[in-house]
Amino acid sequence: MDAQARPDLAGSSAAQDRSDALLPLARTPLHELVARRVLSHIVQNDLAEGDRIPSERELARRLAVSRTSVRQAIASLAEAGVLDS
Repeated sequence: MDAQARPDLAGSSAAQDRSDALLPLARTPLHELVARRVLSHIVQNDLAEGDRIPSERELARRLAVSRTSVRQAIASLAEAGVLDS
């Protein structure tokens, strides 16, 4: 179905230019997604100060990402005061 067939989608090209629907999608860096997962692991497992998270190698294997992404995630969590690496 095209835009002319549906009155709610029809309109001037100026109205279509203002639409956010076809703007580029925001891309989240992979290390930020990894950091969110590690943080979720910490919260879900109720880890306390001094508890250990899985090794860098194990996190990379479980999350199917590179160790570099894991290192960046750990660094960002350490910078935020969540982890002490």
